[in-house]
Amino acid sequence: MSESIRAHNWLLPLMLALMMVPLAPSLFDSPAASSADSPTTAVMLPPEAVDWSAGARSGATSWLREAADEDGDTGRWTSAVSASDGQIWVAYYNAASRDLKAAHWNGWSWSVESVYAFGDVGRFAEIDLDSQGNPRIACFDVTSAVLRISRYDGNMWSTSTVAPGENTGEDNPYAGVGRIGFAIDDTDSEWYSFYVEVTDTVSGYDYNLSFAFWDSNDGNWAYGTIDDGYGERPDTDYWSDIGQFSSMSIGSDGRPRVAYDSEIWQGRDNLDQTVTRWPLYALRHASFDGAGWSITDVHINETDGPVFGYRPARWLDLAIDGNGVEYSAYQYTSSLDSVRLATSAGGSWRHSKINNVSGNLGDYVLLAVDQTGDIHVTY
Repeated sequence: MSESIRAHNWLLPLMLALMMVPLAPSLFDSPAASSADSPTTAVMLPPEAVDWSAGARSGATSWLREAADEDGDTGRWTSAVSASDGQIWVAYYNAASRDLKAAHWNGWSWSVESVYAFGDVGRFAEIDLDSQGNPRIACFDVTSAVLRISRYDGNMWSTSTVAPGENTGEDNPYAGVGRIGFAIDDTDSEWYSFYVEVTDTVSGYDYNLSFAFWDSNDGNWAYGTIDDGYGERPDTDYWSDIGQFSSMSIGSDGRPRVAYDSEIWQGRDNLDQTVTRWPLYALRHASFDGAGWSITDVHINETDGPVFGYRPARWLDLAIDGNGVEYSAYQYTSSLDSVRLATSAGGSWRHSKINNVSGNLGDYVLLAVDQTGDIHVTY
């Protein structure tokens, strides 16, 4: 992103995402609790809304809802971004046709088109804008088991493979659920974070978080590993599960930051002697310094025993404000019952609870920091 919070900047894309995401199954297995303090009545746009200016729409004091695309089972893995002139781009997966689609609000009306329609493509879509205000969409191609990048030049879309010849999703490690990271930096170069399978056997499994970089100056690709089990016990380096969910943003220094989930194996002296190792689940953060990645545990499973079902983070989203403060909203999965926010200013992370219910809360969480510094979270 050429602006530090461009891909997660305005509240309006989140409103749109909130409207489209409920079309996706499995978002909630049971209805979220409601009360008199949280009304559920929808505010629908009147017919004359098609003539409203973008400013009138974004200045509304109530939630505005409208359908951008009603073509069957559509709107899964929604990602949205606003341009400085109020135009909105939304990338999403159409499950009915198994295509990557994009919806565009030009300030007066919506237009919808298929971006890429070869095979089963479009899952985990992530969108960002280049310096010309044109959208680019990263997504996963299930048929070919690779990441794809689609770029719009102002007239048409072109789609190609991310880091050709490298492992960007062999054997489909996501198994239908996850999130990839994607961001455009100040030079219009592209950064990606994604989940790769290294080993999956009866004796162990090893899934790492990798990255790809596309240089806009020469069109060349770079590829490498962000986290292959940082901090794990040497004798358990074949047991790690890192990065099924990742989110990427560009820092004030023009370099990428990544939030992601992780599982490694460690030993603890205060465990029963019959327990030689236990899983360390964590929300992690990685920052690139130009030569390598610096990794920090933001929130780990707070236990002294082998609680196998407790993961502090699953669904998550990362955003950076204009002052360089980083925020990560995430699904706290002790019992899938809460959403939390982690904040870093000056390199020190702290986290707090946003919301808590009886269960199944936080899927598809999205985070935005607006121009005034206010934080907005949908889930």
